[in-house]
Amino acid sequence: MLSSDIKGRFGTAVRARRKGLGISQEELAGRAGLHRTYVADIERGARNLSLANIEKLACALETSISILFSTGDEKNPRVGDIGDILLVEDESPMWS
Repeated sequence: MLSSDIKGRFGTAVRARRKGLGISQEELAGRAGLHRTYVADIERGARNLSLANIEKLACALETSISILFSTGDEKNPRVGDIGDILLVEDESPMWS
């Protein structure tokens, strides 16, 4: 199933980045404000994440969201197999 492929690749990227930083799942969970078992489920590809939790993980892992969704193919970088995702950061609300 396509969605599980995306969740699996995202979980693999989170685990690789976490191990690269030399931190435990528990420490990552603490940095991100998430429960450790939730982080374990993410790394296994068993969770559907909200955008807010994806952002929390990226910040806790000191990386960009796009890196966590990349395929790892440096010659042909792309985001997933279903299309590109555009993420925009906005410091001030548009409705104020």
